[in-house]
Amino acid sequence: MPRLLAPPPEPLWPSIFLVYFFAAIWTIGEIYTSFHAQREIPYLIGLYATYFGLFMVIPTWWIFSYAFAEHVGLPFRNQNKWIRYGPYGIAAIFWILLITNPIHEQFLVPKIGGRNEYKIIWYVGASYSYIMLLAISMRLILLRIRAHRSAVSGQVNILLAATLVPGISNFLFTSGFINVNFDLTISAFTISGVLFSIGIYRDRLFAMSPVALQHVIRN
Repeated sequence: MPRLLAPPPEPLWPSIFLVYFFAAIWTIGEIYTSFHAQREIPYLIGLYATYFGLFMVIPTWWIFSYAFAEHVGLPFRNQNKWIRYGPYGIAAIFWILLITNPIHEQFLVPKIGGRNEYKIIWYVGASYSYIMLLAISMRLILLRIRAHRSAVSGQVNILLAATLVPGISNFLFTSGFINVNFDLTISAFTISGVLFSIGIYRDRLFAMSPVALQHVIRN
């Protein structure tokens, strides 16, 4: 009997696992700083966890977009390793700037129980993150255009929605359009998880052969 629940095939594994692993770290850090941390040191620890998850989840999702395109037989032409893995180096730079914030104080000013006061490095990091999310979305849209098979197109639609929902939610929160103390991105990750579940059980997300069934029957 075939396994109903199995790890995603290569080359998707382990990038898709790491995406949600870093998203989980982001979620735990955000919940802890929003509802539990009442003193400076615990608050900073939660803050570091939050931004570590944030800094790592975006470049991992970027790499996953490469892996998914390869999985469905539509690899992107640009396979330069610096472009593919370079975002991890940029994430490391922002992480160092965050943990050295007590020295230069140009990332943010922590505010326990309220919104942090953001500084210039934070805005640079946020702008970079949104540019990366836009690049990933454009990459998926390009893949959607190139995918003529309906099954592959449906999978790309799910991935595109799973990208845009957290991105838009995070923008609404950080821009102040929605005035709440809890990052809406965490709730958006739940929606993305539901989308993935629907895709796995309805569209066989991550389990597709590069050749569509209709193509096999037709030939």
